[in-house]
Amino acid sequence: MPYRYGTEQNRSKQYIKPWYAIPNNHNSSKKVLIIGGGISGAATAYSLANRGYSVKLYEKSHKLASGASGNYQAILYNTGAGDYMPLKELSFNSYSYTNNLVKLLLTPGTEYQTSGLIQLAYNSKTLKQQQKILKSQLPPNFCYSVNKTQMQELSGVSIQCEAGIYYPHGMWLNPSSLIHKLANHPNIEVILNNQVINLELNKTNNNKFQWEIVTNQDVLDNAPNLVLCNSYLLNHFKQTANLKLHVTRGQISKIKNASNLNTIICSNGYVIPNLNDCYTIGATFKNYPALTSAGEDKLNIILDEHQENLSHILPYVPELSADINPNNIEGQANLRAHTHDYLPLVGPLANYTEFKQCYKSLALDANYKIETQCPYLPGLYINALFGSKGMLTAPMCGEIIADYIDNTPCAVSESLRQALHPNRLWIKDIIRSKIT
Repeated sequence: MPYRYGTEQNRSKQYIKPWYAIPNNHNSSKKVLIIGGGISGAATAYSLANRGYSVKLYEKSHKLASGASGNYQAILYNTGAGDYMPLKELSFNSYSYTNNLVKLLLTPGTEYQTSGLIQLAYNSKTLKQQQKILKSQLPPNFCYSVNKTQMQELSGVSIQCEAGIYYPHGMWLNPSSLIHKLANHPNIEVILNNQVINLELNKTNNNKFQWEIVTNQDVLDNAPNLVLCNSYLLNHFKQTANLKLHVTRGQISKIKNASNLNTIICSNGYVIPNLNDCYTIGATFKNYPALTSAGEDKLNIILDEHQENLSHILPYVPELSADINPNNIEGQANLRAHTHDYLPLVGPLANYTEFKQCYKSLALDANYKIETQCPYLPGLYINALFGSKGMLTAPMCGEIIADYIDNTPCAVSESLRQALHPNRLWIKDIIRSKIT
């Protein structure tokens, strides 16, 4: 059998779309290469290393967490909002998994804090959304409604808003600390200052496939299993060039001052309590291509974006404004990448040319039943395009990748596994007749 379908309960006589089938990993080698040293790469490496795999993690920069994963502080929480079930399942599963992971690896107070989070009902639309959340079926003590007085008591600061929702398990963490702890494993070797330019699939002397990663015509390494966790650079390889992704620039504002804030506060922005006498306000989202017309470097700190961040928070927490001035505000800017449906790409990838030929009939009839096996690229996997949700969902998705490589039942439902599958982007294009 060249394919498997997860657990027994997911196997049935009903038609299963072959482009979502799980390829069996026949290679018995325990060596895996990972490209990308952010939260996705480190978490995937950690999941595989815990299963006995020998992992080499390649990062183009001089340090891990050099991109969007390296912000000074990050928020870990799940609102329970939204009606799209795959996204809800991913959020809930990930929140539990990552919360436990943070508590296992990091030091409270200095690297993370379960401070709780207040989501302000700052306009009528937000208030309606919160009322809907409170009426939905959620775990006990997941969240509850709070008024102005309660928000002020919880946060330790004056709040200019009448209502909100409090998430008692919301936490902040230092992303760089988590990434370095994940990568600090005896089965993981980190290789810095190496940007991979090309990927080549070759056959070994014993007629098995292996991937070679290449930079400047030199082969860096080879292994039968390769995982791409390189965010906005994902489609820079010939094997992934046809994956459509969206890139945004985000800037946070880091305030070098102590505040009395006890909880995270979110409106259409957020403010996080102190870490080492600094706190964070964020974050902007700017369409990346639009920046080039201004002639500015993509990672320059832009004063207008500081002002934008402050404008989203200071009207609701006005006492913070007394502590902020041009001399004590710094910034970090990075690029994020996401898909059209805001779900990441998690799983194996096919050969694009063969794939579009196999399933071209779907352009005529989206319900056409095709039995042709998916032309997967053997041993190639993706765990990327998390947008601003990487800290929440990338660690759980690292477990899914480990399940694929290790030939074990997938850690999530079959419907979510398919919703995350990278091939979904190409199927979407075929159905919409963008591929002929």
